[in-house]
Amino acid sequence: MMIIKKSGKLEEFNAEKLKAGIINASLDAKTPLNEADANLIIKEIKNIVFSIRENKTSTYEVFSITIDVLKKLGFKSIIKEYIKFSIGE
Repeated sequence: MMIIKKSGKLEEFNAEKLKAGIINASLDAKTPLNEADANLIIKEIKNIVFSIRENKTSTYEVFSITIDVLKKLGFKSIIKEYIKFSIGE
């Protein structure tokens, strides 16, 4: 699946890059994730993205889905840091 970046550039979806961002946000939130939790979050995000899009999505859509998944799975404490991490603060 291709991701439309903020710059308009197309890039292959990289689950490991997304996972690293979520883990970094969890560390900043003082709520470190274990490997199983990180993998569960990524699996859920991928399931949703791939169920609604066939071959292309945007970073904005992945960002929104990530926020929803973090809420749904009970990782609300990570959301604020993930938002800051994602917008480059």
